[in-house]
Amino acid sequence: MRVESLDDLDRSVLFLSEAAAYLECDPRTLSKELKKGIVSHFTIGRRTYIPVAAFRELLEGANRGQA
Repeated sequence: MRVESLDDLDRSVLFLSEAAAYLECDPRTLSKELKKGIVSHFTIGRRTYIPVAAFRELLEGANRGQA
């Protein structure tokens, strides 16, 4: 997927599993990285959410070689 495809979302957060699928990695791997603070996120109950804006910023930084 491309960063621009995030513009097509009709909501402001991604589930952890969606973000992991976007990155083509295991959700557990992404969860470990989130605990390191690579991107802002929040948890409600057992569900982890990642704001689309923060995820986009992470990806754009990676595209510029800053991640």
